[in-house]
Amino acid sequence: MPCYDVQVDLGVNSRLLQQHVSRTTGKLLTTRDIHNLKASVNRQCPDVTAVLQEHTAQYPDDDIGVVVDDNNAVQIIFIQTQQMKETFAKFPEVLLLDGTYSTNNCGMPLYSFLEEDGYGQGQIVGMFLLNGESTDQISTMVEIFRSANPAVSNTRTVVTDKDFTEISVVETLLPHVSLQLCTFHCIKAV
Repeated sequence: MPCYDVQVDLGVNSRLLQQHVSRTTGKLLTTRDIHNLKASVNRQCPDVTAVLQEHTAQYPDDDIGVVVDDNNAVQIIFIQTQQMKETFAKFPEVLLLDGTYSTNNCGMPLYSFLEEDGYGQGQIVGMFLLNGESTDQISTMVEIFRSANPAVSNTRTVVTDKDFTEISVVETLLPHVSLQLCTFHCIKAV
């Protein structure tokens, strides 16, 4: 998959941003303030293209993918090392899926696919950064993982939180698995 420069474009929504900041803080933003904000965000989120290309050159067996939309805006970044692939192939029976919900400095949700190894330790077997959490993006994420990991046909259980989008996508794309809600997330919700 091709890699693209990840840069934040606040120009399209600068008026909305100005209105939002004015409404919520009572302060007015100038065009220069918007430009400075964009530069600040882009400094915090450096060009991942170079980082991913460097990693791919050094580790050619790793799967690194970037999905972009028609405007070359990054929608999904997928990372799975060779070790992650091998670990999942050894222990594919139970797959856990969880997301961070935009807590990183780029504001992109980080989804982790995990499994439990033979020592009872959780192991990350795939990571995705998403530009949103729509059904299409979650479906594409699960489809990429399924395509990159033939051992998913041996998965019997998927554990997820209470997110209905995740549940619906797993039921649709992995109909052979039983779905289990994470006890921690259920207790936390109550």
